[in-house]
Amino acid sequence: MTCPNCGTETNDTFCANCGTQVVVRSSTVDATEPELARWRLRVGATMIDFLTMLVPLLVLKAIFGSVYGSAVYIVFFGVYLVGQWFVFDGQSLGNRMVQTQIRDADSGGRITLRQALWRYFYLEVYVLIDVFAIGVNSPVLVTVAVIYVVVNLLFPLGDKRNQTIHDKLARTVVVMAPRHVSS
Repeated sequence: MTCPNCGTETNDTFCANCGTQVVVRSSTVDATEPELARWRLRVGATMIDFLTMLVPLLVLKAIFGSVYGSAVYIVFFGVYLVGQWFVFDGQSLGNRMVQTQIRDADSGGRITLRQALWRYFYLEVYVLIDVFAIGVNSPVLVTVAVIYVVVNLLFPLGDKRNQTIHDKLARTVVVMAPRHVSS
């Protein structure tokens, strides 16, 4: 068996290298196992969610200023995304439009509220760094934030489960949503 977190080969229930629980999978192909979402669909869902929240961001920045407006936006966007992910079975508006959903990386089941909160926190780390960098006028921190965004965005291209950094940390995976057939 291979650890889904670090890739170490193990025969135990928990990986000796990182401590992650290793789920035993059948050697036969499970037709019910969902297909991983492709990178372009993930980017599309993210862009839809961002564009949905662009007007509120601009309004909040106009009312509160750049730093405080960004801070209020982080909370506002967090409530929006976490609520969508948790209430709508792992799907924000963007996910619904491109037919993907966020699932628990270990069980394939629904994500918990805790996972949704951590996923959002890890997703917004760059914004927190950027807001702080603007507040203290630090081009170095702005550069760190930009590097994090680029690495996180491109990370799924080299990952066997198409996970971003925030997916790995929150123990989530993005899959194609099951298609519902009308009768």
